Amino acid sequence: MNIIVTGSRNFTDPDFVFRKLDKLTAKLTLGKFMIFTRHNPGVERMAEDWCFRKLVAYKIFHEDSEAERMAREADVLVAFRDGKRDRETDNLIKLAKKHGTKIREINCKEKPK
Repeated sequence: MNIIVTGSRNFTDPDFVFRKLDKLTAKLTLGKFMIFTRHNPGVERMAEDWCFRKLVAYKIFHEDSEAERMAREADVLVAFRDGKRDRETDNLIKLAKKHGTKIREINCKEKPK
């Protein structure tokens, strides 16, 4: 299973991202899923750090031109939103819909559980 993690570049709470990723992947088997990011600051780099700490494989798509491939290869897209829309996340969601990828949007302002 391939999971795109994307979202706010301004979000600064790695513990929130880590908890959400822990919850979202709790039933998945290590080695049977991979995280995709674009290595942007904020949520995406936090997701990469989570992968490093949890020994989860991840793949970085550096070029905007790779967004289509990223969406095509993904099974799920997880978008962390801070209440503001951003072009790159919106574009990835649009591409994910085009390819039938499941989409999960997470409000970064919700209270930790």
